[in-house]
Amino acid sequence: MHCLRVRLLTILVFVVAIAIHGQSPYNSALHGIILDRGAASSMGYGGAGLVSAHSSRFSVENPSSWANLTFTLLSVHYNTGEVLYGGSESTAGFGRLANASFIVPIRKKFALGLGIAPLSRKQFTLIDSSAASVIFAGDTLVMAKSLSGAGGISSFFTGGTWRLNETNSVGLKLDFLFGTFDDSTTALVPISYLAGYYHNEYPYYRRHSEYKGTLASLYLTSSQRKGRLKSTFYLGLSLPVGASKVVRTDYFPYADSEKQSPEEFPLPVTVMGGLARHLTGNLHVGVEYQRRYFEEKGAGIRHQNDYVLNSLSGSFGEASRLSVGLLRERIPGSRDFFDLLHYRIGFFRRQHYIFRVENDLMESGLAVGLGIPFGLTQNQIDFGFRFSSRKGFLSDDPEIIRQFTVGLTIGDVWLVKRRRR
Repeated sequence: MHCLRVRLLTILVFVVAIAIHGQSPYNSALHGIILDRGAASSMGYGGAGLVSAHSSRFSVENPSSWANLTFTLLSVHYNTGEVLYGGSESTAGFGRLANASFIVPIRKKFALGLGIAPLSRKQFTLIDSSAASVIFAGDTLVMAKSLSGAGGISSFFTGGTWRLNETNSVGLKLDFLFGTFDDSTTALVPISYLAGYYHNEYPYYRRHSEYKGTLASLYLTSSQRKGRLKSTFYLGLSLPVGASKVVRTDYFPYADSEKQSPEEFPLPVTVMGGLARHLTGNLHVGVEYQRRYFEEKGAGIRHQNDYVLNSLSGSFGEASRLSVGLLRERIPGSRDFFDLLHYRIGFFRRQHYIFRVENDLMESGLAVGLGIPFGLTQNQIDFGFRFSSRKGFLSDDPEIIRQFTVGLTIGDVWLVKRRRR
């Protein structure tokens, strides 16, 4: 069984390593689309991981819930998306790693964990519609400019939790950010040959960026019981620590490369709050709210000056996310197969940080999920599906996003004092 688990995880990591990334015009601005780094269970719940969704007591993304674990957990999640640009369809295939975590509970009072997760991803190709025309050998050539880029920012995180008493826990997490981003500008010149037209590409320059930064997050989970009903409150605060630096190197086709001096780039301050209410013994409703702020020296939060993180400039704004979800937990001991599964459904509305004064980037959607527990050590397979519409300033037609996430969580017994037989 142990060898089978190792093989499954090896295959899963390999699939993630060769993943293909989909494109969206919004990926080209600033940090790109900041991802909901949720596991499959959180995606199916409609949330971003603050409110417990793996079960009513545990969330992979919320360290203050880790002390509720009995077994050491290894959890890996990846997602895939499909984006529709108006009427034309673009398939993304296997998308990106959503979360990989290793969490060790200690005596049901403490827990330690580490893992990796993406913060943002960028992959795009843009062609300038205002192309220039030149006359060459009696023929008119239309020269268009193409800008393309790929990369993003990821996080290696480590954290821990301390159960203060039976109802309150605190958690701390540090995200060490790293990543690279390449973008290049080329000229597209059509050349007629026989009856067809072909494009030659002439590079202007290529820019390579390397990112480093740190985020510190504090979480609190508090449970209150009134009769048979139970309510759980969640709070979270994440803020940048120290300097966040990006180093750019410009490469030119006919000149030496130029390495720029390190520059600061903005990271968000994020405030989070949530509430989960037990409606019945196994049915729970959760509400989660998240707000992000980007601040720069000498600039207001809502109307920032243009900031150049690659060959494009943009403006940072506030971001928010509101979600409401229902979780029906499995009923242990039931002989009905359908009572042994987790069911999730959620709704969310999100305002992205990329903005213009006259038009924000808004997204609304529906999410559904299914969890399949198995084994005796809290093993679980989770599936999450999100359907949303995103509309903003870069496109007249809304993007229709369909995204599927799958996760595998495997438990084992660590740091448990074994009794002598």
